[in-house]
Amino acid sequence: MSLVSVIIPTFNRATQMHVSVESVLAQTHRPIELIVIDDGSSDETPAAMAALEAAVTKAGITPVFLRKENGGCASARNLGLQRATGEWIAFLDDDDRWLPDKLAMQVARLAETGASACCCQTRKIIQRGEIVQPPTPEQLVQGHEPGKYLDGRSDAHLITIVFKRELLPQVGEFDTSLRVSSDTEWIARLCHIAEFCAVPQVLAVYEWNPAALSRVDDLQAELRRDEVRKRQLMLIRERCSNLPGWDEAAWQRRAAKQFDEMTKHHLYVGDVTAAQAAFDEGMRLTSGLDPLPRLRRKLLKARLLGPFGWRLKHPKLG
Repeated sequence: MSLVSVIIPTFNRATQMHVSVESVLAQTHRPIELIVIDDGSSDETPAAMAALEAAVTKAGITPVFLRKENGGCASARNLGLQRATGEWIAFLDDDDRWLPDKLAMQVARLAETGASACCCQTRKIIQRGEIVQPPTPEQLVQGHEPGKYLDGRSDAHLITIVFKRELLPQVGEFDTSLRVSSDTEWIARLCHIAEFCAVPQVLAVYEWNPAALSRVDDLQAELRRDEVRKRQLMLIRERCSNLPGWDEAAWQRRAAKQFDEMTKHHLYVGDVTAAQAAFDEGMRLTSGLDPLPRLRRKLLKARLLGPFGWRLKHPKLG
């Protein structure tokens, strides 16, 4: 059977990471190489990793446990990619887990189809309950249609992806300048290089983490995240526009949605100048695709009433 290298970055999860590791040990597929990268934790993560190493070996899995200076999950994943030796590579986060047949079913599907990457659905446990990502199996990334991933018609969570290691020179590593959303930008590149297949069922569980960098607690945090997502958006175009299957129209549809959100976020805090700038840039990049034009009336109202303290009400924060 094909060797699968599993990469788990971890940071300050000494009491939690064992759940992810144990879900790898429970996999019905062998052989597995488990690469755990401690991204400069300040808690007892090194001791927790040392305690797990014997169990990993006993399970017939090759442990590769590494420690590095803190640099973010992108840099930790990159170290894992550099050390991986398997024919296939899979990702898992230190607060998430797989169902026992996840790798076995995906490796079988890859062998059956001859594809070079595979994904499945994820059950996401979040504050308001549980959702499935994507909602239906038909929305999983399949074949070679990167435009569907760009504009949201298809999706694949990073912890569900298994891909052929020989694609790495073409796909490249994760962008360490993106503190959040580096996985989205990397998957966009993979979608342009790989031929995808999918297992149409839930095989992974994502746990919402209240301390995650992607969590937004206030409007200023939302604005900061917007800047990162804007950079991610532009990097996708820069790095993928010359790759097979590039779909400029799909990218513009994605951009229209993001700039619509950015414009609204500036209006929420009453910054009419920044809102107008985001709107104008979005209109230029997308040639005025929906939903951006619908904001013209709100921007006009903001300019007229701004001196009196008017601002757009946030649907959640008020």
